[in-house]
Amino acid sequence: MQLYMCYKDSLQLSTAQLSDALATLKSLGGVAAIHAENGDVIRENEKRLLARGMAGPEAHLMSRPEEAEEEAVTRACAMARQARAPIVLCGPTSRAAADVVRRASAGRPGPVVWTEATAVAMAAGGDNYYDGCWDRAAGFVCAPPLRDDPGAPDALAQAVADGAFQMVVSDHRSYSRETKAAAGRGNFVNIPHGVNGAEERMAVAWEKVAHAKRTDAEGFVRATSAAAARALGVYPRKGRVAEGSDADVVVWNVNNVREISARAHAQKGDFNAFEGLTVHGAPEFVVSGGRVAVFEYRLNASLRGGGAKVDLPSRPPAIYDAVDDLDRADAAASRPVDRSGQDQVQQAQQGQQVLFVRLLVLALDCRE
Repeated sequence: MQLYMCYKDSLQLSTAQLSDALATLKSLGGVAAIHAENGDVIRENEKRLLARGMAGPEAHLMSRPEEAEEEAVTRACAMARQARAPIVLCGPTSRAAADVVRRASAGRPGPVVWTEATAVAMAAGGDNYYDGCWDRAAGFVCAPPLRDDPGAPDALAQAVADGAFQMVVSDHRSYSRETKAAAGRGNFVNIPHGVNGAEERMAVAWEKVAHAKRTDAEGFVRATSAAAARALGVYPRKGRVAEGSDADVVVWNVNNVREISARAHAQKGDFNAFEGLTVHGAPEFVVSGGRVAVFEYRLNASLRGGGAKVDLPSRPPAIYDAVDDLDRADAAASRPVDRSGQDQVQQAQQGQQVLFVRLLVLALDCRE
């Protein structure tokens, strides 16, 4: 279930509501996917910027600073730990947020916080919001926003490579230039949030994580396939090439060098957030269900009806094993202090005091 800590007055949950939702999802064996930005901070920033006449895409970044993301990620991680409830953080974009995730998972039983990295956040920066062309600048508007920090994309890619972030996702929500302009020109708050990524995800992940030698091919497969299968509770049926599994077989050609461009992409949109990015690697062949779905980079459009419904279980073990470890650790640490010996001493002392008082009263009576 997707939960939001931002979009005030529409999707944003209060801290109490978020706590209740986490407890309910845990009781059902579910996992909360959380968009972590502080909506109250963002709302006040939006008002302030609009009052100053700031209406362009650059104000989108200004209204959603790293602190607003860092605080919300910190709060989400703390709440997940305290509730012993698993969460997936949806696409943090800042180095500060990545540092929070690392600290939240360090030195404790397993991660109850899983984190996604978006392909676009590993490949593009917030400097694009300052582009002189309004349409191009608005094309990069997404949430959390891309960061005006040259080191952020590499930091996110490194987090994927070393496992601090478990998955690379597309978070695909593509809009045409016309659609973004019609909704948001004149008021940055109304610019639709979203960029493309489904078509480019695998190539960008290979480029930024494997080709850059931050990890090997196995790490690439983990981040783009196996980890998601584990999080959904369908591994090893999915996410693994082995006897008894039904994962697609992809022949990835690392020598395929190309430049991503809106002129050549398969989607219908007229904007591509990865425009001009050179990538090394593409799926030359894909075999799905025993049938060739891609042959020499070309989709076999004649294939029909090859999909199958996959039931997702509750309590996926890859996530809930860590939750169970936390529950056991909590139970072990929650034993009450045994004060029975102290209580007996106090009772004896109180008995002695009562006896002394009674003897004193008798002594006084005798004197009279």
